[in-house]
Amino acid sequence: MSNIGHNNPPRDGYVLIFRKLLKHPVVGMMKPVKPHKENKPSASRLEAWLDLLMMATHDSKTVTVNGHKFELERGEQACAMSYLSKRWNWSPKTTRGFIERLMSHEMVERKGQTKDKRPSHLSICNYSDYQDGAQYGVENKGNRKGNRKGKEEGQAGNELTPCKNTINMFSDDSEGPMEGQAKGQKKGQQYKTNNKPNKKDICPTEKSKAQIALDEYNQLAERAGLSRVKVLSKSRLTSLTARLKEHGLNGWRQALENVERSSFLCGDQKGRDWKASFDFLLQQSSFLKVIEGQYGNGRVRKPQISPERVRELREKYKAPPPIISEDAR
Repeated sequence: MSNIGHNNPPRDGYVLIFRKLLKHPVVGMMKPVKPHKENKPSASRLEAWLDLLMMATHDSKTVTVNGHKFELERGEQACAMSYLSKRWNWSPKTTRGFIERLMSHEMVERKGQTKDKRPSHLSICNYSDYQDGAQYGVENKGNRKGNRKGKEEGQAGNELTPCKNTINMFSDDSEGPMEGQAKGQKKGQQYKTNNKPNKKDICPTEKSKAQIALDEYNQLAERAGLSRVKVLSKSRLTSLTARLKEHGLNGWRQALENVERSSFLCGDQKGRDWKASFDFLLQQSSFLKVIEGQYGNGRVRKPQISPERVRELREKYKAPPPIISEDAR
């Protein structure tokens, strides 16, 4: 009988999935698909998604599909839409729509442009984040190691030869291994705690870069009198991450500097009641024009002060009343 199911320890050939996948709006349970050929069963959306995970390569390698050569990285695959349609017994239109919906939910991304019948180069988003399973692997490695040693110690305890003045330290044959297993699990938990990665060694993520970029924009908005960003929605975060991937933080800072130097973008031109907004800057076409200085770059503008702040400063630094001399009286 083949080694499948839960009867054998997982050594290779498996993928990790998240429990909440069953309730996912696109690939969750109870989402059947009408078969393309009525005489054959069709795969559900959940089965199709699991199939994509299974087909993704675990290591970098070079493959040839239909005469086309692909350099695949971890979590990627090359396959034709017609192959997936036949494999899942879906219509070509349904298959294309499913892949596009996965792309819109940032679960899959297509690398390069697919022309004619050239196979698609697909990449599973965040594949390594789920499949590396660092915490899962560390915890179970420690537990397995501790359990094995604990059981060995317990069995060795049961094999002690009793004498007149001593009794066996365990009352039955199972208590030794069970106590050893409990000790092993405790050691495994300690192993997990001691092997946590140092936060100082972790490189800044794209989300932290986006937070830095957002803070710098809000500082610019205060100086230039622009509207501050109060909510960083998912669409804004996606666009901001894309601009940072294209130009980096240095390019973002150059764009902010150009915005501050432009009287047009800061709304200083007469007859125009318009100012550049955060969403305007996130657009790819607008960002390119800003970073290239196409909106005019003059001197650095002086920061604007609100009327309330002006009144506050006047009261704070109000000049004392003049002193009238006796002669003037």
